[in-house]
Amino acid sequence: MSQRTSANDDTLPDAIALLMSDHQQVEDLFKRYKELVDSYADDQEKERLAGQICTLLTVHAVIEEEIFYPAARGALPDEEALLEEALVEHQSAKELISSIQAAGASDRSFDAYVNVLSEYVHHHVQEEEQRLLPLVRASEVDLNALGAQMSARQEELLTAEPDTEQA
Repeated sequence: MSQRTSANDDTLPDAIALLMSDHQQVEDLFKRYKELVDSYADDQEKERLAGQICTLLTVHAVIEEEIFYPAARGALPDEEALLEEALVEHQSAKELISSIQAAGASDRSFDAYVNVLSEYVHHHVQEEEQRLLPLVRASEVDLNALGAQMSARQEELLTAEPDTEQA
């Protein structure tokens, strides 16, 4: 999740561009994690990267659940099932994040937790980008105002996490 200046800056991405940028950043981090596993990297390096992935996904889920999904729900009343499915997917991801945070990289299941989280997130991103985001883009939602609000909340959450390192 890239650094952004302020919520009032006209250069902020719209809500969909922000979400898609986040999706790409997390995908890149998962690829880096796989490279660490494949190269038998030390546990500290894997834990650090997994921690970064978990933090970024947690922040991303918060801005979707607090800001984006309510706006989508208001603009797309016929898409209730799609939004509920997204929330269930978030809950599954949160459970995996909790397992990752509770385990250490020396735990035999650690890499499996991260791999399954990667698969869940990939599925969730595909559904959002192919189904939900195009519907929201075609709706009456003010994506620039929503993006500014989401950017501000994201920045607030990221600065509250002193251990978060930006990719």
